[in-house]
Amino acid sequence: VLRSSDVIPFTNEGNEKLLKLEHIVHLINLREVRIGVGHVQDLKRIEEGILAPLVNMRLLKIDNFNDDESVLPHLSEKMLAMKDHLEILHLERFAVPAWVCDFSNLVQLRLWKCHCAGYPALEEMPNLKVLQMIGNSKYRVLPEGFGKPMGFPQLRYLEIVEFEVLEELPELEEGAMPRLEKLRVNLCPNVKKVPHGLDLLKCLKECKFRRTGANN
Repeated sequence: VLRSSDVIPFTNEGNEKLLKLEHIVHLINLREVRIGVGHVQDLKRIEEGILAPLVNMRLLKIDNFNDDESVLPHLSEKMLAMKDHLEILHLERFAVPAWVCDFSNLVQLRLWKCHCAGYPALEEMPNLKVLQMIGNSKYRVLPEGFGKPMGFPQLRYLEIVEFEVLEELPELEEGAMPRLEKLRVNLCPNVKKVPHGLDLLKCLKECKFRRTGANN
């Protein structure tokens, strides 16, 4: 019975062979949902809160099927109700919206080819444990907030991959990322050195810089 399903792997409004948004919202026990966005009306319906009935959803993936990067809309109060229970959010090919930081219970955030010129204050997210940023062609320097005291208070794993023009990571101050255990930087050819203050990460167990300028 679909109403009691735990996982629907994929839904795309533009494909008649797959479930549409109005179908999945009745599956109130879904825990994982992946949505392929191909039209402006798809974004509008998400903005208006069509997913709000999925009160058991813990993981949400939103993929942008357009050639150009899209901007996720401001969310209605109905949609923001998800912030109390959503734990994992994956965004693909979107500018990172400021409302991401409102989801204070997120433990994992994955940003894939989100070629935005600016990130919201991710370091203020109180429960974030895993942050993966994969693919960016605009950032030369990460925001200073990444290295500020008590930034990312619960972060255990930070992965930065394929930042084409990134030149350096911010200096780490005393108290920054106090629980970080794994740092991985890969395919960032212009990063010439590890960040200052790396020795201040007292919980760090693994630090890997691969195929970066720091390896030369």
